[in-house]
Amino acid sequence: MYAFLFLAVPAFLAWFCLTDKKYQFKSYIPALITGFLLGAVICCVKEFLIFSPDAANSGPASEFLCIFIEENLIPLLLLSAVGLLFSKDTAEYKIHAALPYFASAYSTMVPYFSVSCSETESLFMLIMSPLLTLFSVILICVLIKKAYLSFTKKQTVKFILFCAAALAAMAVPGAIRTMWMFRVSALIYIPLACIFIVLSFIFYILNLNDEKKSERQPIFMSM
Repeated sequence: MYAFLFLAVPAFLAWFCLTDKKYQFKSYIPALITGFLLGAVICCVKEFLIFSPDAANSGPASEFLCIFIEENLIPLLLLSAVGLLFSKDTAEYKIHAALPYFASAYSTMVPYFSVSCSETESLFMLIMSPLLTLFSVILICVLIKKAYLSFTKKQTVKFILFCAAALAAMAVPGAIRTMWMFRVSALIYIPLACIFIVLSFIFYILNLNDEKKSERQPIFMSM
């Protein structure tokens, strides 16, 4: 079980980088290393500097907000800010490399979030939570790409809708985890989790099919 927790995200990263047809594997190495290190820093900051309220002493709404802000919103905003401010690569590369960049950060954060939970032996935290987080990141990156394309084409309504959808995708793992923590029936949160994972996977595959096939190009992320 712990093997899945620690290897799920790295396995996806390896598959993505080795099968991607747009850039060479070595093109992603700086992004992967930077994401991994930033993920470790975020884990250290959360462990030693941020106090999270005990779920037993807080309501569902406050617990959801805590998970959403500390494990999704703030990490993704920080990662985005670092990538935008310090990378000298083209916007096209930044958008395409967002997935391995974010996922490499969560390869360290996902095990930390699960192990630091009070119920570390739970199948939900060992299997379902990592899958929800991974597919949330995948979906968010696809939506970011769609939002960027809409922005370049000056399609304001589509841009706003894709941004809102990305924010909603960011909230799903926390919402389902909150249901699990407060003992909502498994007949509710498990089907919801499976639907989200399947839809995210389908949306990702459809986006792959929409992308124009191009030769691998050697490009390095200048951080």
